[in-house]
Amino acid sequence: MSDAKKNPVVPPADAGYETSDTKGRPIFIGLLLAVVILVVIIIGLSNFYTMTQEEIVYQNVLSQVDPRLDQYRAAEDSILTSYGWVDSTNGIARIPIDRAMDLMVEEAEK
Repeated sequence: MSDAKKNPVVPPADAGYETSDTKGRPIFIGLLLAVVILVVIIIGLSNFYTMTQEEIVYQNVLSQVDPRLDQYRAAEDSILTSYGWVDSTNGIARIPIDRAMDLMVEEAEK
């Protein structure tokens, strides 16, 4: 008599499907290890990007202290907020940007 007939719980070797169960503990440990590794990676990336943002803010603060940059911005502001000639021989003038925007709105409403 064969083993399958003596013990009906044991399937024959040619059953066509997996005849043994997988071990749960190695799968659980593998998944737990994967989760721990992912958490460490996420925390590391978060700290990296936080430090990068702090460096950007710090560089922006330093760039605002540069007197050459302040002079450049002051010159730009004076051009944007004042009247003046761009080409006086051809009669081309500039107007403050606020006034130009108001004129554009009035023209668009017509």
